[in-house]
This record gives sequence, C-alpha cells and structure tokens, in this order.
Amino acid sequence: MIRIVILLSCILLLSITACHTQMIYPVMIKAGATDQQLKTDALDCKMKAADFKSKLSSGGAPSFGPIGMAKHKKEMNEATEEANKFYVECMEEKGYSVK
Repeated sequence: MIRIVILLSCILLLSITACHTQMIYPVMIKAGATDQQLKTDALDCKMKAADFKSKLSSGGAPSFGPIGMAKHKKEMNEATEEANKFYVECMEEKGYSVK
C-alpha cells in the first residue's frame, strides 16, 4: 500500500513539473524558393533559435524539490516560446511567410 502511494506521488510530481520544451517549427513558404533552399534556410534558423534558447535558459539541472522543479519548468517553457518566435522572425527576414 505504501509503495502505491509513493509511486502515485512520484507520478503526480513528475506530471506537475514536466517541461514542454519541444521546439515547434511552423511550415514556412516563399515564392520561387527551391526545396533545397528552404531546407538550408530552415536549418540555419533552427540552429540560431536553439542558440537563442540556450542563452535564455540558465541551463543545467533544476533545483531539488517541487519549487525548484516548477521554477525550472516555467523558465524552460518561456525560453522555448521565445525561441519559437525567434525562428519565425528569422524565416520572415529571409522572405518566408507562415503557410
């Protein structure tokens, strides 16, 4: 019984503190752009966005405990959001628009 309670507590803690740090790259289009040019430009902007995200977040492991995990989650989610916006802006500077 105690094991079940501990297991459920761990699952609850992990679900509360889970980070959504997945970068989201929308489909971008540009009139006259070749497939190779799109891939090259997208890769360039993805690398710049990842670098931008790493500069926004403090990096490293979060502090121990639920408060430290929640703070880390918030920081990573905000950094991911800003990096996603950075990617779109980078592609727009190259003449692409969101499909």
